[in-house]
Amino acid sequence: MEKILYIDKKEFCDWYFDDKEDAYMVMEDLIIKEKISLKDYLCGLGYIPIDIVKNKEDINKKDIEDENIEDPDTNYQLKFAN
Repeated sequence: MEKILYIDKKEFCDWYFDDKEDAYMVMEDLIIKEKISLKDYLCGLGYIPIDIVKNKEDINKKDIEDENIEDPDTNYQLKFAN
C-alpha cells in the first residue's frame, strides 16, 4: 500500500517557484493555457525536498537520509494539505 504524503502548498510554491524560469513556464501553463494543475506539476517532478512534506513520519528511511524524495509519485500518493 502506498503511503500518502501531505505536501504544504505554500512551501511547495516557495521551493518550486524560486527559479524564475520555471515559475514563468508553470504560470503560463496554469493561467494562460489552462491545461495543467499545480498537482500535475507536483506529481510529475523527479524529486521533492522532504522539507515541504507535512507528515514527515511517513517518509521512507532512505528518502530521509537523502533529504530528497526521488520519483515521489512512484512510491507515494501526493496530496496538498492546504
